[in-house]
Amino acid sequence: MSESDEAEIRQLEICIGPPDIGDGDAVYPVARLMIDGEDALADVGKWRLGPWPAEQILTAGAPMLPAVPPRRVIVDAGWPDPDGLAPQIGRRGDVVVWSDFHTVFEISDGPLDFSEAYGWAPVSVPDVLLDASQYTAEVQRATAAREWESVPWQTALLLHSYLREGPITPGDQWEVGFAEPDREHGNQYRLTYWTVDLHASAVVPLTAAPGPAEQQARSMYDYLSNGQHGRGLVD
Repeated sequence: MSESDEAEIRQLEICIGPPDIGDGDAVYPVARLMIDGEDALADVGKWRLGPWPAEQILTAGAPMLPAVPPRRVIVDAGWPDPDGLAPQIGRRGDVVVWSDFHTVFEISDGPLDFSEAYGWAPVSVPDVLLDASQYTAEVQRATAAREWESVPWQTALLLHSYLREGPITPGDQWEVGFAEPDREHGNQYRLTYWTVDLHASAVVPLTAAPGPAEQQARSMYDYLSNGQHGRGLVD
């Protein structure tokens, strides 16, 4: 973000999906906070920042909603170090304001939990101004939808757990990444593999047999078990 963007009134979009960092042990799906369609805060600071798991940031306590007085919220978490980016979130009339950005050293279990923080450092990020009506509606929508509890996401998470317990990979250089629903096609999924050094990824498209989440996940795992894990592999 540049200083010239400071006065722009922006819009928030919350997207549920897998992390873009290849650690297959990560809790997901995550809630990516997109500002005008961009993951604008991901590269602020020393480390690549990533979103919180959706179930941690889209909670009944609504940490993303502005408070009076403004409160500090960890909006993104660092990787590989457990640091976070934490602005104050408040409201000025018709505008939600993210301001006074700080890096928090050592985050804990949620966006409002600073119990393990041992230090703070200011970050040079201009205030982010967001349309309050649209912002509030988007946070409430994403919180109420609980998309991560849907059958497609439960199917993807079951497949991921099967593959963590019994890994099936295209070769020794690959590790299981994340499974996710294909948003454009029902009963279809995407399985991401990462190289061991996390420098490259590839995707296998999968189709689930009809049925409840466990049956769908098992059908895809069986398909991969039968030697189909390399078929359709795309970079």
